[in-house]
Amino acid sequence: MTLIERLARIEEIWSGRFPNVPWYNAPYGVVIPTSIGEVHAVRLIAVEPISADLKLIRLDGSHLPFEKFANIKVVGFTLHLTLAAPALLAGAIVVCGNPAERFHQDFVIEVLTSDQKWNRIVDTVEERVQLVQEIAIQIEQHGGKKDDIHDLYFLCAFLLGDFSGAQRIYDSNVELKQNRGRLNQILHRFHREITAHGIKRSFRFWSKAEKISYLQDAQKVVKILQTISPNVSVGFGTVLGHEREQDLINHDDDIDVLIAFPASDVVSITEALKICKDHLAAGGYVCSRRFFSHHWVKLGNSRTLDVFVGLIEQDGNLGFYPSARRSLISEMVFPSAEKQLLGVDLPFPRDVERYLEVVYGREWRSPDVSFMHPWDRTQYDDLLGTVSEKITSTRGELIKPEMAAPS
Repeated sequence: MTLIERLARIEEIWSGRFPNVPWYNAPYGVVIPTSIGEVHAVRLIAVEPISADLKLIRLDGSHLPFEKFANIKVVGFTLHLTLAAPALLAGAIVVCGNPAERFHQDFVIEVLTSDQKWNRIVDTVEERVQLVQEIAIQIEQHGGKKDDIHDLYFLCAFLLGDFSGAQRIYDSNVELKQNRGRLNQILHRFHREITAHGIKRSFRFWSKAEKISYLQDAQKVVKILQTISPNVSVGFGTVLGHEREQDLINHDDDIDVLIAFPASDVVSITEALKICKDHLAAGGYVCSRRFFSHHWVKLGNSRTLDVFVGLIEQDGNLGFYPSARRSLISEMVFPSAEKQLLGVDLPFPRDVERYLEVVYGREWRSPDVSFMHPWDRTQYDDLLGTVSEKITSTRGELIKPEMAAPS
């Protein structure tokens, strides 16, 4: 059985028997068997704090109104509903908003019957475990050889929330990479996909309000950077999304900001990074990692944005790694031009079409699944300067021979 056939078989089982795995904010229908008799109370127990709406359904399909409850209370992570009078119920519907960074949300629903016993109606953790067991059966049927059925091990790791384990399996197998699109069809169930940065909650799963909030956070960082250099602009995929889609690109998951200094004033990439780090720290921001020519800037929540530094050389050429050195002319980018992205004002390259053509090629208006940045540090070696802290390798550098990122 081929990888595609195995995935199709798993999806058949998944959709048929476990349609609610994983559960986000879509209505989750729960059947309450009439055989258990009249219900006196219902409780929803969450594994973690969630904002939930629990509706009880009568046999005629109508919702049980609030006046039919004798008591509604929340204790810890438990919502407890006591009925004013015992009633036969057909089921329940749970709806809740999904916190942005949650992998999935888990809960238990139990009903209290006339025998004063709590009966468990649904357990989303158990459902996920049962699905893993079904995949384990498929693994046994194929002899359990990981090299042959890496896709099934990948899905098991993912279902159990072991993102790093799933990532390792994916990174070590060429066949999985060749079927990235097919795997993403499954991962979309979890509001995740395999991106150039790994398994991420990409922008396609963000609400417009989340995107605007993120852009406003980026705007604040930009304003700080503009106090140390007039040469500040958003860059890379953020520009591409604005020009091609008037939005953040679906398969991307972060915002890129560029800042450039004349090489006559700031002599090295390391010095430029330190200047940025010090000024951002004074503004209350933490640069959580140092990469070759950019910082991860923490925004006070689980989000980060990338700040890339570049040096304008004597002839006016510049480059922002991982693009090629001297691939840009300063006047293409600076002074930047203010534009709006989802209603938020941000600086963009002065000549966006020329910028995008240099960075992504003449066909930048069409997504290119084979696109890769050069990722050649050696071009910038003489600009690096003296490094006193560890430089973290990016995912693109680690896997550049094997993986392209759609542009």
